[in-house]
Amino acid sequence: MFELELYRREVQRLKGGKKPSLNEQKNDHITVQWMLTAISELRAELAEVSANYNSSAEIQQRQELASGLDLLRGDVASFRRDLEELRAEQQQTVVTLGQLKQDVETSMKDSQLAATTTTAAKAQVSEETLRLVDRRAKQQRRDGWGGRRRRRRRIGL
Repeated sequence: MFELELYRREVQRLKGGKKPSLNEQKNDHITVQWMLTAISELRAELAEVSANYNSSAEIQQRQELASGLDLLRGDVASFRRDLEELRAEQQQTVVTLGQLKQDVETSMKDSQLAATTTTAAKAQVSEETLRLVDRRAKQQRRDGWGGRRRRRRRIGL
Protein backbone atom coordinates (compact mmCIF):
# COMPACT_ATOMS: atom_id res chain seq x y z
CA MET A 1 0.00 0.00 0.00
CA PHE A 2 2.78 2.34 0.92
CA GLU A 3 4.38 1.96 -2.52
CA LEU A 4 1.11 2.62 -4.26
CA GLU A 5 0.74 5.89 -2.35
CA LEU A 6 4.24 6.89 -3.39
CA TYR A 7 3.44 6.21 -7.01
CA ARG A 8 0.29 8.31 -6.82
CA ARG A 9 2.19 11.24 -5.36
CA GLU A 10 4.86 10.86 -7.99
CA VAL A 11 2.26 10.88 -10.78
CA GLN A 12 0.57 13.98 -9.28
CA ARG A 13 3.91 15.74 -8.93
CA LEU A 14 4.76 15.00 -12.55
CA LYS A 15 1.39 16.28 -13.67
CA GLY A 16 1.98 19.46 -11.74
CA GLY A 17 4.64 20.57 -14.22
CA LYS A 18 7.38 21.34 -11.70
CA LYS A 19 10.87 20.54 -12.64
CA PRO A 20 12.25 17.95 -10.35
CA SER A 21 15.37 18.67 -8.42
CA LEU A 22 18.57 16.70 -8.88
CA ASN A 23 17.79 14.73 -5.75
CA GLU A 24 14.30 13.95 -7.03
CA GLN A 25 15.76 12.90 -10.38
CA LYS A 26 18.14 10.50 -8.61
CA ASN A 27 15.21 9.19 -6.59
CA ASP A 28 13.19 8.80 -9.76
CA HIS A 29 16.08 6.98 -11.44
CA ILE A 30 16.48 4.66 -8.44
CA THR A 31 12.71 4.09 -8.39
CA VAL A 32 12.71 3.22 -12.10
CA GLN A 33 15.65 0.86 -11.54
CA TRP A 34 13.83 -0.71 -8.63
CA MET A 35 10.63 -1.04 -10.71
CA LEU A 36 12.52 -2.68 -13.59
CA THR A 37 14.09 -5.13 -11.16
CA ALA A 38 10.71 -5.82 -9.56
CA ILE A 39 9.13 -6.37 -12.99
CA SER A 40 11.96 -8.73 -13.98
CA GLU A 41 11.53 -10.67 -10.75
CA LEU A 42 7.77 -10.84 -11.28
CA ARG A 43 8.29 -12.08 -14.83
CA ALA A 44 10.69 -14.76 -13.59
CA GLU A 45 8.24 -15.82 -10.88
CA LEU A 46 5.40 -15.85 -13.40
CA ALA A 47 7.48 -17.98 -15.77
CA GLU A 48 8.30 -20.36 -12.89
CA VAL A 49 4.64 -20.60 -11.83
CA SER A 50 3.63 -21.16 -15.44
CA ALA A 51 6.28 -23.87 -15.86
CA ASN A 52 5.18 -25.53 -12.62
CA TYR A 53 1.56 -25.38 -13.70
CA ASN A 54 2.43 -26.84 -17.10
CA SER A 55 4.50 -29.54 -15.39
CA SER A 56 1.63 -30.36 -13.03
CA ALA A 57 -0.83 -30.53 -15.90
CA GLU A 58 1.59 -32.67 -17.89
CA ILE A 59 2.16 -35.00 -14.93
CA GLN A 60 -1.59 -35.32 -14.41
CA GLN A 61 -2.10 -36.01 -18.10
CA ARG A 62 0.64 -38.65 -18.05
CA GLN A 63 -0.92 -40.28 -15.02
CA GLU A 64 -4.31 -40.37 -16.73
CA LEU A 65 -2.74 -41.85 -19.86
CA ALA A 66 -0.85 -44.43 -17.79
CA SER A 67 -4.06 -45.38 -15.99
CA GLY A 68 -5.91 -45.74 -19.29
CA LEU A 69 -3.03 -47.77 -20.69
CA ASP A 70 -3.12 -50.08 -17.67
CA LEU A 71 -6.85 -50.63 -18.23
CA LEU A 72 -6.24 -51.43 -21.89
CA ARG A 73 -3.45 -53.86 -20.98
CA GLY A 74 -5.81 -55.60 -18.57
CA ASP A 75 -8.47 -55.84 -21.27
CA VAL A 76 -5.95 -57.24 -23.77
CA ALA A 77 -4.78 -59.83 -21.23
CA SER A 78 -8.40 -60.81 -20.55
CA PHE A 79 -9.11 -61.10 -24.29
CA ARG A 80 -6.01 -63.28 -24.72
CA ARG A 81 -7.16 -65.61 -21.94
CA ASP A 82 -10.63 -65.80 -23.51
CA LEU A 83 -9.06 -66.51 -26.91
CA GLU A 84 -6.92 -69.32 -25.47
CA GLU A 85 -9.98 -70.83 -23.80
CA LEU A 86 -11.91 -70.65 -27.07
CA ARG A 87 -9.01 -72.26 -28.93
CA ALA A 88 -8.88 -75.07 -26.38
CA GLU A 89 -12.65 -75.58 -26.68
CA GLN A 90 -12.37 -75.54 -30.47
CA GLN A 91 -9.58 -78.12 -30.35
CA GLN A 92 -11.68 -80.33 -28.07
CA THR A 93 -14.64 -79.90 -30.41
CA VAL A 94 -12.48 -80.92 -33.38
CA VAL A 95 -11.31 -84.03 -31.51
CA THR A 96 -14.87 -84.90 -30.50
CA LEU A 97 -16.10 -84.31 -34.05
CA GLY A 98 -13.36 -86.60 -35.39
CA GLN A 99 -14.37 -89.31 -32.94
CA LEU A 100 -18.01 -88.89 -33.89
CA LYS A 101 -17.12 -89.17 -37.60
CA GLN A 102 -15.21 -92.37 -36.91
CA ASP A 103 -18.12 -93.71 -34.88
CA VAL A 104 -20.56 -92.86 -37.69
CA GLU A 105 -18.29 -94.49 -40.28
CA THR A 106 -17.92 -97.58 -38.08
CA SER A 107 -21.67 -97.69 -37.51
CA MET A 108 -22.31 -97.36 -41.25
CA LYS A 109 -19.84 -100.18 -42.01
CA ASP A 110 -21.37 -102.30 -39.26
CA SER A 111 -24.83 -101.52 -40.61
CA GLN A 112 -23.77 -102.45 -44.15
CA LEU A 113 -22.16 -105.63 -42.85
CA ALA A 114 -25.28 -106.43 -40.86
CA ALA A 115 -27.43 -105.75 -43.92
CA THR A 116 -25.21 -107.99 -46.03
CA THR A 117 -25.20 -110.67 -43.36
CA THR A 118 -28.96 -110.36 -42.96
CA THR A 119 -29.45 -110.61 -46.71
CA ALA A 120 -27.22 -113.67 -46.84
CA ALA A 121 -29.00 -115.21 -43.85
CA LYS A 122 -32.34 -114.45 -45.47
CA ALA A 123 -31.19 -116.11 -48.65
CA GLN A 124 -30.01 -119.14 -46.67
CA VAL A 125 -33.27 -119.29 -44.74
CA SER A 126 -35.19 -119.00 -48.02
CA GLU A 127 -33.09 -121.75 -49.58
CA GLU A 128 -33.44 -123.94 -46.50
CA THR A 129 -37.17 -123.24 -46.39
CA LEU A 130 -37.47 -124.19 -50.05
CA ARG A 131 -35.47 -127.36 -49.42
CA LEU A 132 -37.61 -128.26 -46.45
CA VAL A 133 -40.79 -127.53 -48.36
CA ASP A 134 -39.46 -129.51 -51.28
CA ARG A 135 -38.42 -132.40 -48.99
CA ARG A 136 -41.80 -132.37 -47.27
CA ALA A 137 -43.59 -132.32 -50.59
CA LYS A 138 -41.50 -135.30 -51.74
CA GLN A 139 -42.19 -137.12 -48.50
CA GLN A 140 -45.89 -136.41 -48.74
CA ARG A 141 -45.90 -137.71 -52.28
CA ARG A 142 -44.16 -140.84 -51.10
CA ASP A 143 -46.46 -141.23 -48.16
CA GLY A 144 -49.54 -140.46 -50.18
CA TRP A 145 -51.09 -137.16 -49.55
CA GLY A 146 -53.27 -137.71 -46.56
CA GLY A 147 -50.73 -138.79 -44.17
CA ARG A 148 -52.84 -141.90 -43.37
CA ARG A 149 -49.97 -144.20 -43.58
CA ARG A 150 -48.15 -142.14 -41.12
CA ARG A 151 -50.99 -142.23 -38.70
CA ARG A 152 -51.39 -145.93 -39.11
CA ARG A 153 -47.77 -146.50 -38.50
CA ARG A 154 -47.94 -144.50 -35.36
CA ILE A 155 -50.88 -146.35 -34.06
CA GLY A 156 -49.27 -149.56 -34.99
CA LEU A 157 -51.66 -150.73 -37.67
